Amino acid sequence: MPGESLAVHPLTFVRQSRGWGKAEFARLMQARGKLLGIPLATNRTTVWKWEQGQEPDADTQRVLSDLLSVPYERARAEGWPRWLPVWEVTGLTAPWTEAGTVEALADLVGSGRLDR
Repeated sequence: MPGESLAVHPLTFVRQSRGWGKAEFARLMQARGKLLGIPLATNRTTVWKWEQGQEPDADTQRVLSDLLSVPYERARAEGWPRWLPVWEVTGLTAPWTEAGTVEALADLVGSGRLDR
């Protein structure tokens, strides 16, 4: 679409790659926070704000790091949003064999965003 920015916030990418809408993601955050004893009032508007550049507070980042299986120490050290697991390509851990190459290429091709 003309004039539309192609930049995607790392949180948007992480959320969409897992198939989570904003409302579902907010519910997952609330549920994980409850398990960790950190009450959150996250809703879809809050998620939208984060994706527009607002930085979540430390408690929220602790819950999010737990939800995404990222060590909180890494999140604190790297800072928001650099710690989000966006730049990790799991297919590149395949062995350096013919079958591994096919697996890596299939993962890379399948991970691209659809551009109609």
